[in-house]
Amino acid sequence: ASYEWVDDKKQAKLTLKQSQHKDKETPLFKLPLQFKVVTGDGEVVHELLFETEDQTFWFNCSEKPKFVSLNPENTVLADWKFEPGRDSLIHQLTFDTDVMGRVFAAHALAKDHSRTSVEALGEALLREKFWGVQCEIAASLGQFGSARALELLIAGTGAKHPKARKSVVKALGKF
Repeated sequence: ASYEWVDDKKQAKLTLKQSQHKDKETPLFKLPLQFKVVTGDGEVVHELLFETEDQTFWFNCSEKPKFVSLNPENTVLADWKFEPGRDSLIHQLTFDTDVMGRVFAAHALAKDHSRTSVEALGEALLREKFWGVQCEIAASLGQFGSARALELLIAGTGAKHPKARKSVVKALGKF
């Protein structure tokens, strides 16, 4: 899946492709799918039907979305490759009400080896209320291997939940 903001049209563009092997026994999937768009006006969840090999959807927005989320709450089992961009992911990690959306953002930011992503993950580790997401953020920080990631993980050892602390210590073990 790919996402693009088209500023002159004030539209969000979502392109989906099915890449699985197709033959007589394995046809294209027909998937009911959701796409969440969050702007300053609030969030809108669009119901889609993804049924061709390559499909593009357009969504009118009053402004550039703060973040977008494909398959919020993981209602469709699939191996998604979706990279909406660092700024979108940082907003999702910070503001998404969906636990799985925050986990997705943490994992995706771990692939972006920038100082901005490290800082965003470190702030989220200390701010996050749910220990399960804290665990995923700690694991993501552990993938960086930088001195700053190490500092942020050390700060995370004060997490309240024991499972979160365990994940922080496990991530520290990678240094």
